[in-house]
Amino acid sequence: MYDRSTHSFSKFDFHQMPIEDDHIYTVGIQSYHFKNFEAMYSVPIEEISGNGKARMVATNSQEILEEYLSEHQNIDRIVSGRLIIQ
Repeated sequence: MYDRSTHSFSKFDFHQMPIEDDHIYTVGIQSYHFKNFEAMYSVPIEEISGNGKARMVATNSQEILEEYLSEHQNIDRIVSGRLIIQ
């Protein structure tokens, strides 16, 4: 849970378990955010690189959408109910 007034997290869980300081987590982020990680999150790139090699999965969201839509043509249009507009 992020508190906008204090600009800090009051609760940060992963799979309903608190984040552990000594555990290494693997996350996927866009290349822009990775290149600007230190400026945005105040975590040195050297610290990230020391925990394992970074691997580029996609450069941006548009590439992911294009790949998904090209591989899933004529998919069913059933709405899952997560977004309801009245």
